Amino acid sequence: VPAKLLVVKNRALGDAVISLSTIEYLRKLMPRTEIIYAVPGWTSSLFNAVETSADQIISFDLKTPMDWWRAYRQLER
Repeated sequence: VPAKLLVVKNRALGDAVISLSTIEYLRKLMPRTEIIYAVPGWTSSLFNAVETSADQIISFDLKTPMDWWRAYRQLER
């Protein structure tokens, strides 16, 4: 069982919301794993008001090479 799991949903809001059931399922399968849910930056603030099974919601944009670099640096931390 991994110590941490990153789930990336870098698409539209509807896809990110629908995937919350997947996060809940993963939580049931791996209760001790830290689940980090990465969603597009413009949707991340919406998840602050929603209770999820993820331990952390992070903003994750992957449109440009600089976005990929920022994402890599963020994951290093």
